[in-house]
Amino acid sequence: MEDHRERADKAFHVWMMISSDRHSFRWDHILRTGESVEWSARRVLSNFKRAGEGDRILCYQTGIREKGLVGIAEVVHPMIEGIRNMEIRGLHRFPQTISYQWFRKLPEYRQTQAARLRHRGTMFSLTGPFIRRVRERLKEMGDLEGAQLLEGAADEG
Repeated sequence: MEDHRERADKAFHVWMMISSDRHSFRWDHILRTGESVEWSARRVLSNFKRAGEGDRILCYQTGIREKGLVGIAEVVHPMIEGIRNMEIRGLHRFPQTISYQWFRKLPEYRQTQAARLRHRGTMFSLTGPFIRRVRERLKEMGDLEGAQLLEGAADEG
């Protein structure tokens, strides 16, 4: 937990990553343990190349109960094409899922790359207005730690 607090003064970007295969990978494991996992680039390769150390990831889960955002991870090691996959580490599990049904029609979400590409890919850039809405939702849910982890995003600049 200390690592992300030390980086709080540095600007970071926020991405959305989608895990759709519930059998091979579940966000729950890294969000519960704080461990890291390598993630190979699939679609939208340019986003994997742009993600930097300390960037935050909103973890989007499909294939179980309800689709939605389940927590926050961070980039531990950025991807170096042909040399190393990106490595991400779980930071925080939300007390409850932020349902896709809640945010899918928000104008702030409709402006994101994830909405424009209809989730066809693995990792998407997000906009400042959408990040703010997620942070507000976390505060409404009483998840101040989750909201704080999204404070200072460069995307909100």
